[in-house]
Amino acid sequence: MSLCCVMHLSGTVVRTLLDYVNHVQICSKLRLLLKKQREWPDICDILNSPRSLRHLCRLEIRRRLTLKRLNKPEVMDSHIFPPRLKHFILYQELDLYSQDLERII
Repeated sequence: MSLCCVMHLSGTVVRTLLDYVNHVQICSKLRLLLKKQREWPDICDILNSPRSLRHLCRLEIRRRLTLKRLNKPEVMDSHIFPPRLKHFILYQELDLYSQDLERII
């Protein structure tokens, strides 16, 4: 992250990764780097606040399903998962690009 060619992406990358984890501690070197990024206020809020129950439930469901099952279309398209639950588990409500496509279509 501290390479000059990718340093400008560090805030965006860390902010995105925080959506996929519970609570993490960021090392001092990375913290110094992130403090210079425009995403730092958001990252700081996430790190200093408890995660929502909704977020923790999603992480637990994904952990129990395993990546192998999550990546199998026949499992995710089965009747076991209603569309809303499937979108929740796959983080599709956060996917701005597919939401724009759904509005157009």
